[in-house]
Amino acid sequence: MRPEHAALDRVTLPMSDPFWQEYYPPNGWNCRCTVVQVRKSKYPVTPHDEAMALGEEATGKDTKGIFHFNPGIEQKTFPDYNPYTIRRCRDCDIAKEKLELAFVPDNEVCAACKLVHKCYTDRMNLPEQKRIEENRKLYEKLSKDKDYTDVEFNPQNGGLKAVHIGHNFAKVGGKYEKEVMNIGYNNGHKVILGDERGNDSKHIEGTWDDQPMEVSGKNGKSTNNIKKGLIHCAEKPGCKVAINIRGRIR
Repeated sequence: MRPEHAALDRVTLPMSDPFWQEYYPPNGWNCRCTVVQVRKSKYPVTPHDEAMALGEEATGKDTKGIFHFNPGIEQKTFPDYNPYTIRRCRDCDIAKEKLELAFVPDNEVCAACKLVHKCYTDRMNLPEQKRIEENRKLYEKLSKDKDYTDVEFNPQNGGLKAVHIGHNFAKVGGKYEKEVMNIGYNNGHKVILGDERGNDSKHIEGTWDDQPMEVSGKNGKSTNNIKKGLIHCAEKPGCKVAINIRGRIR
């Protein structure tokens, strides 16, 4: 054991002490120091300031700051922001204008890069990218909501679908509703089947790109059947999107 690390021997502090956020081993290349949990009654607690001073002494040769963090807490081998990763910025595809961002990467180097933020802001100014970003945020919200199932999001076209647990899938009509939802989702639309509890026949199916939607599955291609389907949709209060499926889904 190197002498400067030996000075940390028997340093004892609670797990909540900030000391462990900076000086938890390893504290240098090839460092094999370890930490063990002990009973508080058997080992006196080291004064915080004294422990911090010893930690600074132990990592004094770490001029690049690579070991001044806790890999267990950060869930990383090395901190994002260090001279080795910064050096890779010269090969960044964003700097070479080969890549456009729809989000800011979750690491300290990119988060601190003005070029990354400018690229992200420029893309968010585009209406299409704003729509996709809004749908992504709604997806994150609905995926955590216990009232919704079958929640999916397509980051390529912004498609989003979700089903409220209170939605009533009829034996026949339910097939049409699921088909409509999947068609809309695959083509980049936001389709959410809503809560129909209460046996109220006035409930609409849900929303299509935030517009109240109703689905009608009238078999046959005759003008009369199409008309009946549209009348069915029009009878639902506030319906803005009427979708009439002709034929039978098998």
